[in-house]
Amino acid sequence: MAVEKIKASMEWRCPHCGLQAKGTITMNSAGMTWLESAWDAHVKECRSKRQANKSGVHQMARDPNRIAPMLDALRQVWEANPDLWLAQIVSNAARGHGAWPDVFSVEDDELMRGLETQRGANNAMV
Repeated sequence: MAVEKIKASMEWRCPHCGLQAKGTITMNSAGMTWLESAWDAHVKECRSKRQANKSGVHQMARDPNRIAPMLDALRQVWEANPDLWLAQIVSNAARGHGAWPDVFSVEDDELMRGLETQRGANNAMV
């Protein structure tokens, strides 16, 4: 009995450590399932390590105090550029991840730096 081969292009980036996997692979469905679960395990482990603070205590939630400054920066950029769509502003702020970034994986602090850059560029044009 012949084993079905799967050829797939993949481009994965760990949002926690930046590790990237990119390329075209050919394997059977069991190998693909294993590869996906191994990648998911890496991301989960990386997330756990990142969330552990210096004392080794696991942090269960992100700091809610980050929300207001993020929304403030977003509001300022959008008000200065009312013709842009929200998705354009977020995509532009995430540009450190490539020309057309997958914003799902962009951390809040990275997005905030991008918004601050846009806000600074708007102030320079005034």
